[in-house]
Amino acid sequence: MNISLKEFKAVLVINMISALLIFLTKDLSIFPIMLQIVLFLLGSTGFYLLYKSTNFKTTISIFIILGLYGLFIEATSIRTGFPYSRFEYSDLMGYKISNVVPYTVFLIWPTLVISAYSLSEFITKNRMNKIIVTTILLLLLDLVFDPVATSLGFWMWDKSGIYYGVPALNFVGWIFSSLVSAFIVNLFLKKHSLDNKYLILIYIGNLLLWTFLCIKLGMYIPVIISILIFIVLFKKFNLDK
Repeated sequence: MNISLKEFKAVLVINMISALLIFLTKDLSIFPIMLQIVLFLLGSTGFYLLYKSTNFKTTISIFIILGLYGLFIEATSIRTGFPYSRFEYSDLMGYKISNVVPYTVFLIWPTLVISAYSLSEFITKNRMNKIIVTTILLLLLDLVFDPVATSLGFWMWDKSGIYYGVPALNFVGWIFSSLVSAFIVNLFLKKHSLDNKYLILIYIGNLLLWTFLCIKLGMYIPVIISILIFIVLFKKFNLDK
């Protein structure tokens, strides 16, 4: 399974435009509605692609379990500080369940996990290694994503950290939650392979989107991290052929 350079360019252009729209509308009243629509579409696309790669029972099971886990772990961190540090969501991501966690977390977390897991299958065939690689991929995505989300006001930390305001404990928390989530996906898929390049493109698209926003906001460490990821993907795994 290969991703053509043409497909990569299409994802590149789409996310460049998306990043520009986010940057231009971030202070407008329409932004929260637009953001929720994007998150809903992304979650729905992830659900559909997983369904096409597996079956309805597996898809609904993975999405419900990961979605509920995402809501639970976020709420736990907000209330106790474990595992990400204490923080609070703004209203940008939509209605907050019990005034704590936005409902959109239920949609977006499963999609992020399965997109990273799909990419891990491109990198390794060993089941245990897929869990480890998925965890690393999600951590790397967060190193690019979280500084932007914090800057745009998606959430506010009780105590800001040295990495563009993000606490170091947050990334330890991502390792924990990603490891658990990757294990859940691995458990349901067993020996089956997703073999879906469009799920991989979701991960790549997310990485590109937040990288462009990092550039606009002058956050260069995440940009360097993103560039290194793409160098590895292009050179070692021939993602462009």
